[in-house]
Amino acid sequence: MRRSWIDTLVQWGTTRRIPWWALVAGFWAIDLLLMSAVKWWDGSLQFGHLYERSVDSFYGFAGLCGYGILAHAARTAFDRFRPALEISDEKAAGLRDRLSTMSFRAGLVVAALGSSLGIVALLSDRAMVDLVSTSLAATLVITGLAYVANVALVVVGIVQLVRQVVQVARLHRRADRIDVFHPEPAHAFSRLTARGGTLILVIVGYGMLTDPTTFTNPVWFVGSAVGLVLAVVTFFFPLRGMHRRLRDEKLRLLDRSTTRIRAVSADLHRAVDGGSYESVAELRGVLDALDLDRGRIKAASSWPWEHATLRGFATTLVVPVAIWFVTAVLGKSLGL
Repeated sequence: MRRSWIDTLVQWGTTRRIPWWALVAGFWAIDLLLMSAVKWWDGSLQFGHLYERSVDSFYGFAGLCGYGILAHAARTAFDRFRPALEISDEKAAGLRDRLSTMSFRAGLVVAALGSSLGIVALLSDRAMVDLVSTSLAATLVITGLAYVANVALVVVGIVQLVRQVVQVARLHRRADRIDVFHPEPAHAFSRLTARGGTLILVIVGYGMLTDPTTFTNPVWFVGSAVGLVLAVVTFFFPLRGMHRRLRDEKLRLLDRSTTRIRAVSADLHRAVDGGSYESVAELRGVLDALDLDRGRIKAASSWPWEHATLRGFATTLVVPVAIWFVTAVLGKSLGL
């Protein structure tokens, strides 16, 4: 499959000797500097001051960085999930590729959609008149970076996250082997969905920290609340199917264990009634072994995630709520 432009860009970045986070941070710094520099050049902003709208460029880089993180997490998760699939290596490679990358055509379509939305956002922005009135250079640079490129990258990241959530749910339904005593494949995708939900929470938290109107503007407030809900849905929704399959497998094993215990118990009663006391001790040992096995089955978890993964996501979920409490509630009470 021919890779999309964003996969090519991410692959180029991850093959450099420079750490990916340093590369992304460097490009973001250049973006911030460039957007402010054109305002310094035309005299509409005092030299050394940061253009206030440049902080919005974080969202575009969050989309790009998030895409790379999700791509790597998807490949790692699929490799852990692979033992649950009874398919050829060729088909497995295709599913892995589809989960972690975007096709060339889809990349172009999504980028065009995102750029169009950026232009619409630009035209609907009341600050556009002030922006255009400064200089042509400022208009081209800021609108190109803050609106068109920024929104395009955000949309690409969102679309890829939605695609992965849907595909994870399908892969869980497709699993051929479910083993409650070997839960690694069943837990594999929880780390991917947790990262997806965490990325949404990071964006929501950044918006709360950098835009004070988040707590006073009903649109932004509702948008932040929706973001929190989407983060939770992103983590839990694609894992529901695997939870049901683990639960059904656990119930099947418990039913089989109950049948065996009932049969041995019946043999034990017949031995006692028939006076065959020599076999009573042996049958008692079998019952004890079956009881231990049943306890082991009951102790097996049917939740498709590790405790550390759930705990980490829950901790991240608290962060935007804490920001809201400190900024909107505590800050207002203290008159800050």
